[in-house]
Amino acid sequence: MAYEAVDWAYKQEGLSTTNKLILIGLAYHRNGKSYLCFPSQSCLAKEIGVSVSTINRGLRALEERKLISRMRHSHPNHRGTISSSFTFPALDGPHAAERHAPYHKRKALPRTGDK
Repeated sequence: MAYEAVDWAYKQEGLSTTNKLILIGLAYHRNGKSYLCFPSQSCLAKEIGVSVSTINRGLRALEERKLISRMRHSHPNHRGTISSSFTFPALDGPHAAERHAPYHKRKALPRTGDK
């Protein structure tokens, strides 16, 4: 868990209680090295105590406010999305979208705090 992300999410204003809990839940799952988080919608729903459809509405609202960036991942042999990863553009800086590039196309990016 990245406490910086949880602290940031907790301090966001103007969100419904449910959307703030979704944002905090995503922040709780954030990987401190890659800055990505991969919780499933059902995992978030269970942790927060809401339905998956409520999670989906909340994720869309958080994306619209540019608090999160979502990348949907699919498998060539399957239809539709099989998983999603999330970043926090306000915390991750201008390279947040680059971290969502397919692994084989990613550039080596400096991590925040590296010298």
